[in-house]
Amino acid sequence: MAGCPTCGALAKSRYQDEYGPWYVCEAGHSYRPQILAQGIPSQNDQGPSVSSYPPSPSSYFATQPDLHPQPYLTPDTEAKGARAAMILGIVGLIGVLFCGLPGLTGIAAIILGRQAKKLIKQSGGRLSGDEKATAGIVMGSIATALAVAVMAFVGAISSTDVSTTGTGTQAPPTERPIPGLDASRLRYLWEDSGYKCRDISTYGGYECTSNIVNGSAELNVKTDGATNRVLRVRLSITLRDEDNTKPVTAVFGALAEDVLASAGDSAQRFAVSWAEANVGRSNSTDISGVHLSTSKEGDEYILVITASTVPTFQPSPLPSSAGSSAQSQPQGTHPAGTTGRCRDGTYTDAKTPQGACSHHGGLEECWG
Repeated sequence: MAGCPTCGALAKSRYQDEYGPWYVCEAGHSYRPQILAQGIPSQNDQGPSVSSYPPSPSSYFATQPDLHPQPYLTPDTEAKGARAAMILGIVGLIGVLFCGLPGLTGIAAIILGRQAKKLIKQSGGRLSGDEKATAGIVMGSIATALAVAVMAFVGAISSTDVSTTGTGTQAPPTERPIPGLDASRLRYLWEDSGYKCRDISTYGGYECTSNIVNGSAELNVKTDGATNRVLRVRLSITLRDEDNTKPVTAVFGALAEDVLASAGDSAQRFAVSWAEANVGRSNSTDISGVHLSTSKEGDEYILVITASTVPTFQPSPLPSSAGSSAQSQPQGTHPAGTTGRCRDGTYTDAKTPQGACSHHGGLEECWG
């Protein structure tokens, strides 16, 4: 049997039609031995027209395609990895959304989908599955992005939890309430003295402002919101003429007197004297659980009052010869050096009734 005239390979299959036998070689070429024996050129040779000769196997294939199928060339063949990419994309998306699993399957779906699309492009349209590969890439990308976002969110929560917790319990607050000081009462005293106050929603509390002699004053009070307890008091005074600091001394003393009102007469007087003596200085002290700090920034004089975090100084009671506190005074007697009693039970040593007890609800009784 003659070999294939095109490639020389041996015949693999033999077929019979009305014109005689014809063969298909191992390489897939078709030929008729009887035509070659007669010296008639084949389709692969250059020569005269062969339209008068019996039809060649190629024309026979045109009417009978099933006699020589080539399944690897049909467009119904799906590219390798396209279906797997789509399945892995679905699994990855469901795993991240409902199970919180890492997006590893999403990464695999992206890789397989890209490989499948590359094979489809190289096949010239003979391979299918482009839609499945694209779906796998899209779902895999979404699953991977969601997995990264979930891990970042969990990491942020973990770092916040570590910074705010110790041995499994919530960390204590950094600010404690100032003992014996009520935010509403302090606001009433300063509004009664002519200050205009307004609530501050950003940090809880209120702000009071007023013009004073030779400048302006601003009082900021921060509260805990739940029990109306005061956490921090900041008084700042700006002067137009720094040669005259008497207005600062008076306001600093008034604030110290109000804050230490419940600490006793000795602690109250000591706080007033300390605040007045440290105007314009950088200094601090602790009195009866209250921390006072003074400073100066440019033309601004500052007094900050918070709860003390260290053992505090407890002033000794006033000598009995100088009179006891307002709460222990017998009826008809008054502390030495005082000229009147305010409506909140404290005493004043003002020379005249005008302006006396301005931070304490007004003057109730005068004897000086």
